[in-house]
Amino acid sequence: MVASPHPAVTAVRVVSVCVVVALLAGCAGS
Repeated sequence: MVASPHPAVTAVRVVSVCVVVALLAGCAGS
């Protein structure tokens, strides 16, 4: 992926990480 100065890119990355962590935590909790 090409680096972009737009803050939206960082927001999307943060949300993606949060979603992945939430899924992993959910699977571990189960």
